[in-house]
Amino acid sequence: MTTTTTYSNNLGITLIGTGQQAGTWGTTTNTNFELLDEAINGVVTLTLSATGSTGSPNDQTIADGTSSTLRHKYINVTSGSDLGGTVYLRLLDNAVEKIAIIKNSLAGSQSLVLIQGTYDAANVLTLANGKTVVAKFDGGGSSATVVNALGSLTLDAVDNINVTANNSTNESVFPVFVDGATGAQGLESDTGLSYNPSTGVLTTTSVTGNLTGAVTGNVTGNVTGNVTGNVTGNTSGSSGSCTGNAATATALANARTITLAGDVTSSAVSFDGSANITITTAQANNSVDLTTHTTGNYVAALSAGTGITLSATSGEGITPTIAIGQAVGTGSNVQFNALGVGTASSTTQGEIRATNDITAFFSSDARLKENICYIDEALDKVAQIQGVEFDWTEDYMERRGGEDGMFVRKHDVGLIAQDVEKVLPEVVANREDGFKAIKYDRVVALLVNAVHELTNKVEELEVKLES
Repeated sequence: MTTTTTYSNNLGITLIGTGQQAGTWGTTTNTNFELLDEAINGVVTLTLSATGSTGSPNDQTIADGTSSTLRHKYINVTSGSDLGGTVYLRLLDNAVEKIAIIKNSLAGSQSLVLIQGTYDAANVLTLANGKTVVAKFDGGGSSATVVNALGSLTLDAVDNINVTANNSTNESVFPVFVDGATGAQGLESDTGLSYNPSTGVLTTTSVTGNLTGAVTGNVTGNVTGNVTGNVTGNTSGSSGSCTGNAATATALANARTITLAGDVTSSAVSFDGSANITITTAQANNSVDLTTHTTGNYVAALSAGTGITLSATSGEGITPTIAIGQAVGTGSNVQFNALGVGTASSTTQGEIRATNDITAFFSSDARLKENICYIDEALDKVAQIQGVEFDWTEDYMERRGGEDGMFVRKHDVGLIAQDVEKVLPEVVANREDGFKAIKYDRVVALLVNAVHELTNKVEELEVKLES
């Protein structure tokens, strides 16, 4: 007698062995019938709360002997809200063969990817939002595939098709044709004929028959029949290319009079199209208004600003001259990238170069200051910094425009900003380029107090020596 319970591979139906389930056989059988009913006609909604991924999809199993979502025949996949991306759903039992009708009802117009086994882009089935498919899971283990079970479906007869209007999507759609007027016919499309619902434009390579409406684009070939409406563009062709009124007309049925009026005038000239005409024009002096009759820039008058001299500021046919004196001043705030005084400026932003002395006085009035206190231990602080000789890096030299023997020199002397920052951080700042800089003039205050302290020490030593 078999004591181990076994189940069918695909539906997980309990297989009752000989002598098994005495007293419960009926209950198991009824459960099996319910599972069969679920698999044959069951309708279920599967609500997902996460997109999952190719490596960690939303897994569903067909449990042995108990109701399971993916055992149902019709599965409506939904989400409570837009999950923000493509959703991945996997039948985890990769040995189960399963055919199910699955509808993608996910919020946010998200696509649904159906997987069985290990994800492989070649073995999955992607279902567009709002679409329904008969999906076949082949149970091929880790390399199992999911496909559209109907493939290219052929219908012998269709009485009615439910059609939804689409008047706004900006895309190319292709009309569907049949090979014959009646009987069983195959459906086909033509890539040379397309329609855009958003623009209402029908695109094709040739048209035979009457056209009603606007035609945008070139018309190549013969046109037979009358053209009613405006024709914009060139027409070409030899005799016989056009039939109707245009083929025989040599003159206008009614002559027209052409007259020019406005700034440029002419006498009336009769024109019927039978011959060329000549129009003699006249233009009154100073009749052209530059403010309304020009399409480009023009100068009506020039006026001089501070330090600027003008000659020939207005008049017809004149050539203005603009002169700028040596002294050009302004009371406005002015910003320069770099400044050169007596020399060309560098390309380093914020740098000033001068070939002679720069004389300036710094604000230092006691009335402008508060919280004044003595710089203590100045001598100890001076002892922690040192004057050094050094060579500037090649990168720095290159950014300064290279060594010129005056403003930029490879070998130089100075202080190390990091050392000064430890004892007197008020004189060190970080520039926009990330490098540190020193206000060298402010270091004088530290040196003055250091001299004071050194003087005190000398005076103390002199007193000791005298005693």
